This record gives sequence, structure tokens and C-alpha cells, in this order.
Amino acid sequence: MKLSLRGLTAIAAAAVMASAAAASAQTTDDSLANVPFAFTVGTKTLPRDAYRISRLPGHMDVVEIRGLRGGVIVASQPEGPDRTDPSPRLVFHRYGDSYFLREIRMPGNLGLALPATRLERDAAERIASNAAPEVVVVSTPQQ
Repeated sequence: MKLSLRGLTAIAAAAVMASAAAASAQTTDDSLANVPFAFTVGTKTLPRDAYRISRLPGHMDVVEIRGLRGGVIVASQPEGPDRTDPSPRLVFHRYGDSYFLREIRMPGNLGLALPATRLERDAAERIASNAAPEVVVVSTPQQ
């Protein structure tokens, strides 16, 4: 019985290591971006920083945005390919001095849309009724 218990433990350990290796291998579509201003994602405001943007393994619509001084995990909506500009980038809406992340374009022309939040709607109302936001794009280098 001891031999089979040791064997089972060894198999379980090998399975855990294999799944960890597979999970780390799935992060090859990460993007890096230097964002030169503070911005809001969902309900969290992140400082200007260099960020790594990656989708969570097994959750293709969940994105992690991680910098040296903060990060956030947010749900997104998949978008179709951009036929005019397939380059990786972050798209922000700007109202006055407030920036809101609204779209992420990952390598391979995968688009992920982030919904307008209550904070963004409030910022838009403060600027002017029905004012269109200024769109600001931060390119992410292809790796």
C-alpha cells in the first residue's frame, strides 16, 4: 500500500508541475506598455508606469494589467479584428485630465473592449452634456 501511495503522490506532483508549465506557456501573448499618465480601469486608478497586459489562462475575457506600483484584473468583451490597424495598443478615453482605459489590442489583432464605468460617465457629465471623449492611444511594442 505504501508503494502505491508514493506512486500516486509522484503522479500528482508531476501533474501539478505540468499544469504550471502549461499555464506559464500560455502567457506568450502578453503586451508591454509605458503609460505616461494615471488612468482608471473599472473602479481602480493606476499610476503612470510600465505595465504588462496579459489574459488569464483559461479565461480569455479576463485581463490582468500589472505594473511596478499597482495592478488590476478586469473582465472584458472580445472584439473582432481591426482591419485598419492590427498593431497592439491601449485605447483610452480622456475627459479633462481623467483617462479611462476602454480597449486593449493584444498581439495577433485580438481586441478586448472594456465597458464605460460610472466614474467615466460622471467625468463626461462634468465636462459637458453628451461631450465626446478625446481618444488617446498608447502603442505597445510587438515582441
